[in-house]
Amino acid sequence: MKRNLREQVAQPPDDSIRYIALTKGQVAIVDAADYEELNKHLWRASAYSSSNPLRYRAVRMTGGRRQPTMVYMHRVILNAPAGLEVDHINGDGLDNRHCLRPWA
Repeated sequence: MKRNLREQVAQPPDDSIRYIALTKGQVAIVDAADYEELNKHLWRASAYSSSNPLRYRAVRMTGGRRQPTMVYMHRVILNAPAGLEVDHINGDGLDNRHCLRPWA
């Protein structure tokens, strides 16, 4: 039985942001305006730094078993075109608020 991650995270008192529960006990921070659309999917925490295994970003898989494709939450939020690098200016790959997501 799959666990329902959405029930496992308390929301912050600040109404402008929301938390989305991920695997590995992690939480993504998003703007409240993006929350409903993003929370329709199950996201997981994916380590992205070989030098620091505790650095994560939020991802989900699409395409099924034959052609799996990794979808990154920060790219979905910004609708970033392929090939364009997007940077986390505060270094936190789980903080996906628009104010911290400039083009690199």
